[in-house]
Formats: sequence, C-alpha cells, structure tokens
Amino acid sequence: MKRFLYTFAFCAASLSVSAQSFPTLSTDNSEIGMQIQRLNLESAMKTINTQLQTAKRKKQSTALLDSQLEACETCMTALKGTNKIAIIDSVVIDKSAFLSAYKVTPELGKISLSTDGELASFTPERGYFTYRAERNPSDSMIVVKKYIIENGVATTPSSLNGIDADADINYPFLMADGTTFYFASRSDEGLGNYDIYVTRYDTEEDHFLHPTNLGYPFNSYANDYMMVVDEQNGVGWFASDRYQPTDKVCVYTFIYSNTRHTYDWETDSHAAIASAAKIHAIRDTWKNVPEDQLRAVRQNLVRLSSQADVQQNYEFTFVINDLYTYHYASDFKKLAALTEYKKYASLLHEQEEIASQLDNLRSRYRNASATAKDAIRTTILQLEEKQIALTSSISKSAKQVRKLELQ
Repeated sequence: MKRFLYTFAFCAASLSVSAQSFPTLSTDNSEIGMQIQRLNLESAMKTINTQLQTAKRKKQSTALLDSQLEACETCMTALKGTNKIAIIDSVVIDKSAFLSAYKVTPELGKISLSTDGELASFTPERGYFTYRAERNPSDSMIVVKKYIIENGVATTPSSLNGIDADADINYPFLMADGTTFYFASRSDEGLGNYDIYVTRYDTEEDHFLHPTNLGYPFNSYANDYMMVVDEQNGVGWFASDRYQPTDKVCVYTFIYSNTRHTYDWETDSHAAIASAAKIHAIRDTWKNVPEDQLRAVRQNLVRLSSQADVQQNYEFTFVINDLYTYHYASDFKKLAALTEYKKYASLLHEQEEIASQLDNLRSRYRNASATAKDAIRTTILQLEEKQIALTSSISKSAKQVRKLELQ
C-alpha cells in the first residue's frame, strides 16, 4: 500500500501502539519521557544533551537518547506551529458514548460506530454514499472505504484515492462543502497514537490531496480523533483521551474558522504556547476572541443541542443494545440484519393498521344495532387475535435483527 507522508513525526518514542483502536499508552515515567509528554521540550533537550555527553565520554550506547532528542526536535517544530483556537467547552464522558457529546444535526450527516465501538462511519445528509472504517481481513489494518448506497443498502466499496497509507485510518467526516475531509490515523509518524488529519477532494482528478496533520492542540501524545465541523454555526468538536483514565474521553468544543491562525514563536511566551498546545486551561483560549462572538457561538450550541435531540428527523429509532441505537438504514453493517429490520418494520406497520381498525370498530360498536354489533364483535375478536400474534412476531423479529447485526 502506498504510504503518504505526514506533516509531523512521532514525538514520544516511549509510547507503544497496539493493534486495538484505542491502544494502551505505555507511559515513560522517566524524567525525559514525562518532559516530552508535558511539552517541556527545552528542558528535556537540555537533560538529553547532558546525558549524551556523559554517555559518549563513558563510551555507552546513545541510541535511546538520540531517538529522544529527535523526538524533542520534531515536537519543537510542531509546537512552533501550534494553532490558535478558542475552546468554549469540554466534557469528560464514557468512551463508549462519546458521540452523544457531539451536537450533530441531520444537515451535517450522520455518524455511527460499529457494534464493538472501534470503527466509525459517516454518511452525508443526502445519503447517496457512506464512508466506513473497517478492518482488512489480511492484516487487520483499519482502512476507510467509500460505499455507494442503493435502496438503503451500502454496495460497491472503493478505496480513498490519495490517502491510502501504511497506517490505520478511522473516524471519517466530510464537511458540508463536499470537499474538506477529516479523518484520524495512527502511525509512528504522527504526534502520538491517533492524530487528526485534513485533506481536500480534487473532483477533477478524482482523488484526495496530500493530508495534513492538524498539529497542536488538536493532536497530542494520546488518541485524538473524530473531528466534526459545523461551518454554518461556527463550531467544531473533537475527542481526545489525553489526561483521561481508561474508558474515558474528553470531547472539546471549539470555535471553527476556515483560516488558520498560529502563535508567534518569536514574540509569544513559549510557556503560553505550550499551555495552549496541551489545552491546559480552556479559559485562556478565549483571550483574543470578542465577547459577542463567544456569546453567539454559545447561543448556537444551545440551539444545536435542542435540534440534535429532536428525533423526528430520524428515519426510525431501533435499539441494538445498551450502547447503540440505530436511526438510519445505512447504520446497519450486516445486510441480513437490515433485511430482517425491514420485515420488523413491516410487522410494526401492520400492527399500527390493525390498531387503527380496532379503534374505528370499537367506536362503531357503541352506536350499532344489535345485529350489526354481532358482526362487529366477531371482527374485533379476529383482529385482536391477529394483534396478539403480531406482537409475538414483532418481538421475535426484533431479537433476530439484533442477533444478525451483532454476530
């Protein structure tokens, strides 16, 4: 597979990457390792250089120190390009339910997770296609493929030209402009584990342009992923498990701008830049944002929260288990489960029609003649028996849908 070149190199050699979507961070508790993670890079480099001199004098191996110095230098390059963003909110939430912190309305599309919570998919509002993360059967590498949706079924997968890489790729999101594409990737050339990248789709050449690592503060030594942008309302979200215990994640809400602003390494305080890169205090990120802009975005968030909770925009609501609730046909990963769901939905519709007929018959019964009542009573009893049978069939069908989807 062709490898694309990332903007930044790996900045914490002490962190191990496992085959899981959320690898366990193998934290280097040495002085140097902790300094690198905390972005105390100038201090770390001073310590490394001192130890290098000692190691060379004693003719000891300097391989580890050399790699740590390289990591520091690379991180320093990234630190000098730290984005200047205003984070207006953050919420720590169970990793399994992190999407609930995103106030995504149907106009932005829909995001869903696989039943194991490790793979994400995104479908634009019109629903003609979907981007789905999945594992390659041959090497278990996570890749994102584009599926055309026909009659509610995802078919005809294709690779994403331009961002095929020898690295895990997950958490896709396409902005409403139809060209700006965010995703998360994990490789030994990022800033940590999962890093967030952005690229654009070239419609004339039918491929994505060279992806760019978003750098600090969007990325860190930990897992940073699922960038979602609502340009119309000037807001965006991303998730990170930096500083969080196992099974927890922090979802940050920030003011979105289509132009990039960075700190000035020559004039701004280095400590302030490092603090911003680490998201040390979100209140500090508001300093250069007009109060009326902060107020407007917060008002937008309140409105978005209300809109995102309105379920009439969903095609349906079907509970898979305690973690996953489906609202669209494209949420299903298994064709057999979707086929069974259509059967289930048909049974529900039939039950609703019978309920309506029963209401009408019972209303007629009250004012009917004695002879007519006998006929109506017979029909009511027949429909009630059918309704009982349908209730049993619906329950069995719902269980079958879940079984097929989760197997």
